Amino acid sequence: MKNPLKVFTMPRKKLLVVCLLAAVLSIVVILENHRGKYLRAYFLDVGQGDAAFIIFPCGRNMLVDGGDLRQDRTDIVRFLQKLRVRRIDTVVLSHPHSDHLGGLLRVLEHFPVSLVIDSGYPHTTDIYINFLEMVDRKDIPYQTAVRGNVLEGYRDAFIDFLNPPRTLYEGGSAVNNNSVAFIIRYKRTRFLFTGDIENEAEGELVRVFGDNLRSDVLKVPHHGSRTSSTAEFLKAASPAVAVIQVGENNRYGHPHLTVFERYESIGTRIIRTDTDGTVMVSTDGKKITVKKSVN
Repeated sequence: MKNPLKVFTMPRKKLLVVCLLAAVLSIVVILENHRGKYLRAYFLDVGQGDAAFIIFPCGRNMLVDGGDLRQDRTDIVRFLQKLRVRRIDTVVLSHPHSDHLGGLLRVLEHFPVSLVIDSGYPHTTDIYINFLEMVDRKDIPYQTAVRGNVLEGYRDAFIDFLNPPRTLYEGGSAVNNNSVAFIIRYKRTRFLFTGDIENEAEGELVRVFGDNLRSDVLKVPHHGSRTSSTAEFLKAASPAVAVIQVGENNRYGHPHLTVFERYESIGTRIIRTDTDGTVMVSTDGKKITVKKSVN
């Protein structure tokens, strides 16, 4: 009688190759599943300014603001290169103040960009004009954010624009109040980005959206200035984690003590880039994880 086990035998070297290929395939599958599961938001330590880089589960990305080139504690270009970024899918300029805009000029020089989104509020500074000219020269598609618009193409993540309104704010704080504000929704989690909106815009957002401002992670408006983060806004947003992007010993006194205490009073975990460095907040759509000093 023939040995039935002979049907299943193969040379040892061939078996070893098959096992190695299977192991490699398993690792690839694990890595692909990991990459496709998490949303990662990096809040960069750029001194007194804002810059955040978001990598979506689908593999696409978004850069929100670029800090002030003169005070840049983190080289954004080098940081993105370290993450092996080759192209930026969307650049969002919340508003054209230099502490949000300055670093974006170098970014546009070093990376191809598929889309630029701006508040659309006119501003006549040289740096903003240079930015718009570079967008035009590089033929980058350009859009203005409007309340109610939705940015598509991010698969399981949904991006809803809340601000500015269709009729733009006017007056002394108009540049800040017209900041691009939006919510990223990924499964059960929500990230709220607010630029430098102040009391007036916050009150309008509460009036229009109410509890729909609820967020797990909030990019604190205007670096924790006392002109923002009103009690009614925080009640509506009720963030579990609040990230304050602020410069160490800055001349503005940000974050203001009363604002800091407001977040503490509602049990929000406060993260500060001046003391915690660049912070990564990641989520699988259910659980939020915070990692500090990731430069």
